[in-house]
Amino acid sequence: MDCIRDNLSTIVTAAVVFGILGLALFRLIRNIRRGQGSCGCGCADCNRGQKTS
Repeated sequence: MDCIRDNLSTIVTAAVVFGILGLALFRLIRNIRRGQGSCGCGCADCNRGQKTS
């Protein structure tokens, strides 16, 4: 129990950081599944994913 009490601020900080990273990863995966790119531009001139001959 002393170990938890001595490191409580580190545990809380790590939980907050991992929570933020988890939410960012969740949002990124959700956007990719919806077909939204991560560049923020329009896709009219984008050739990403298209094969060039």
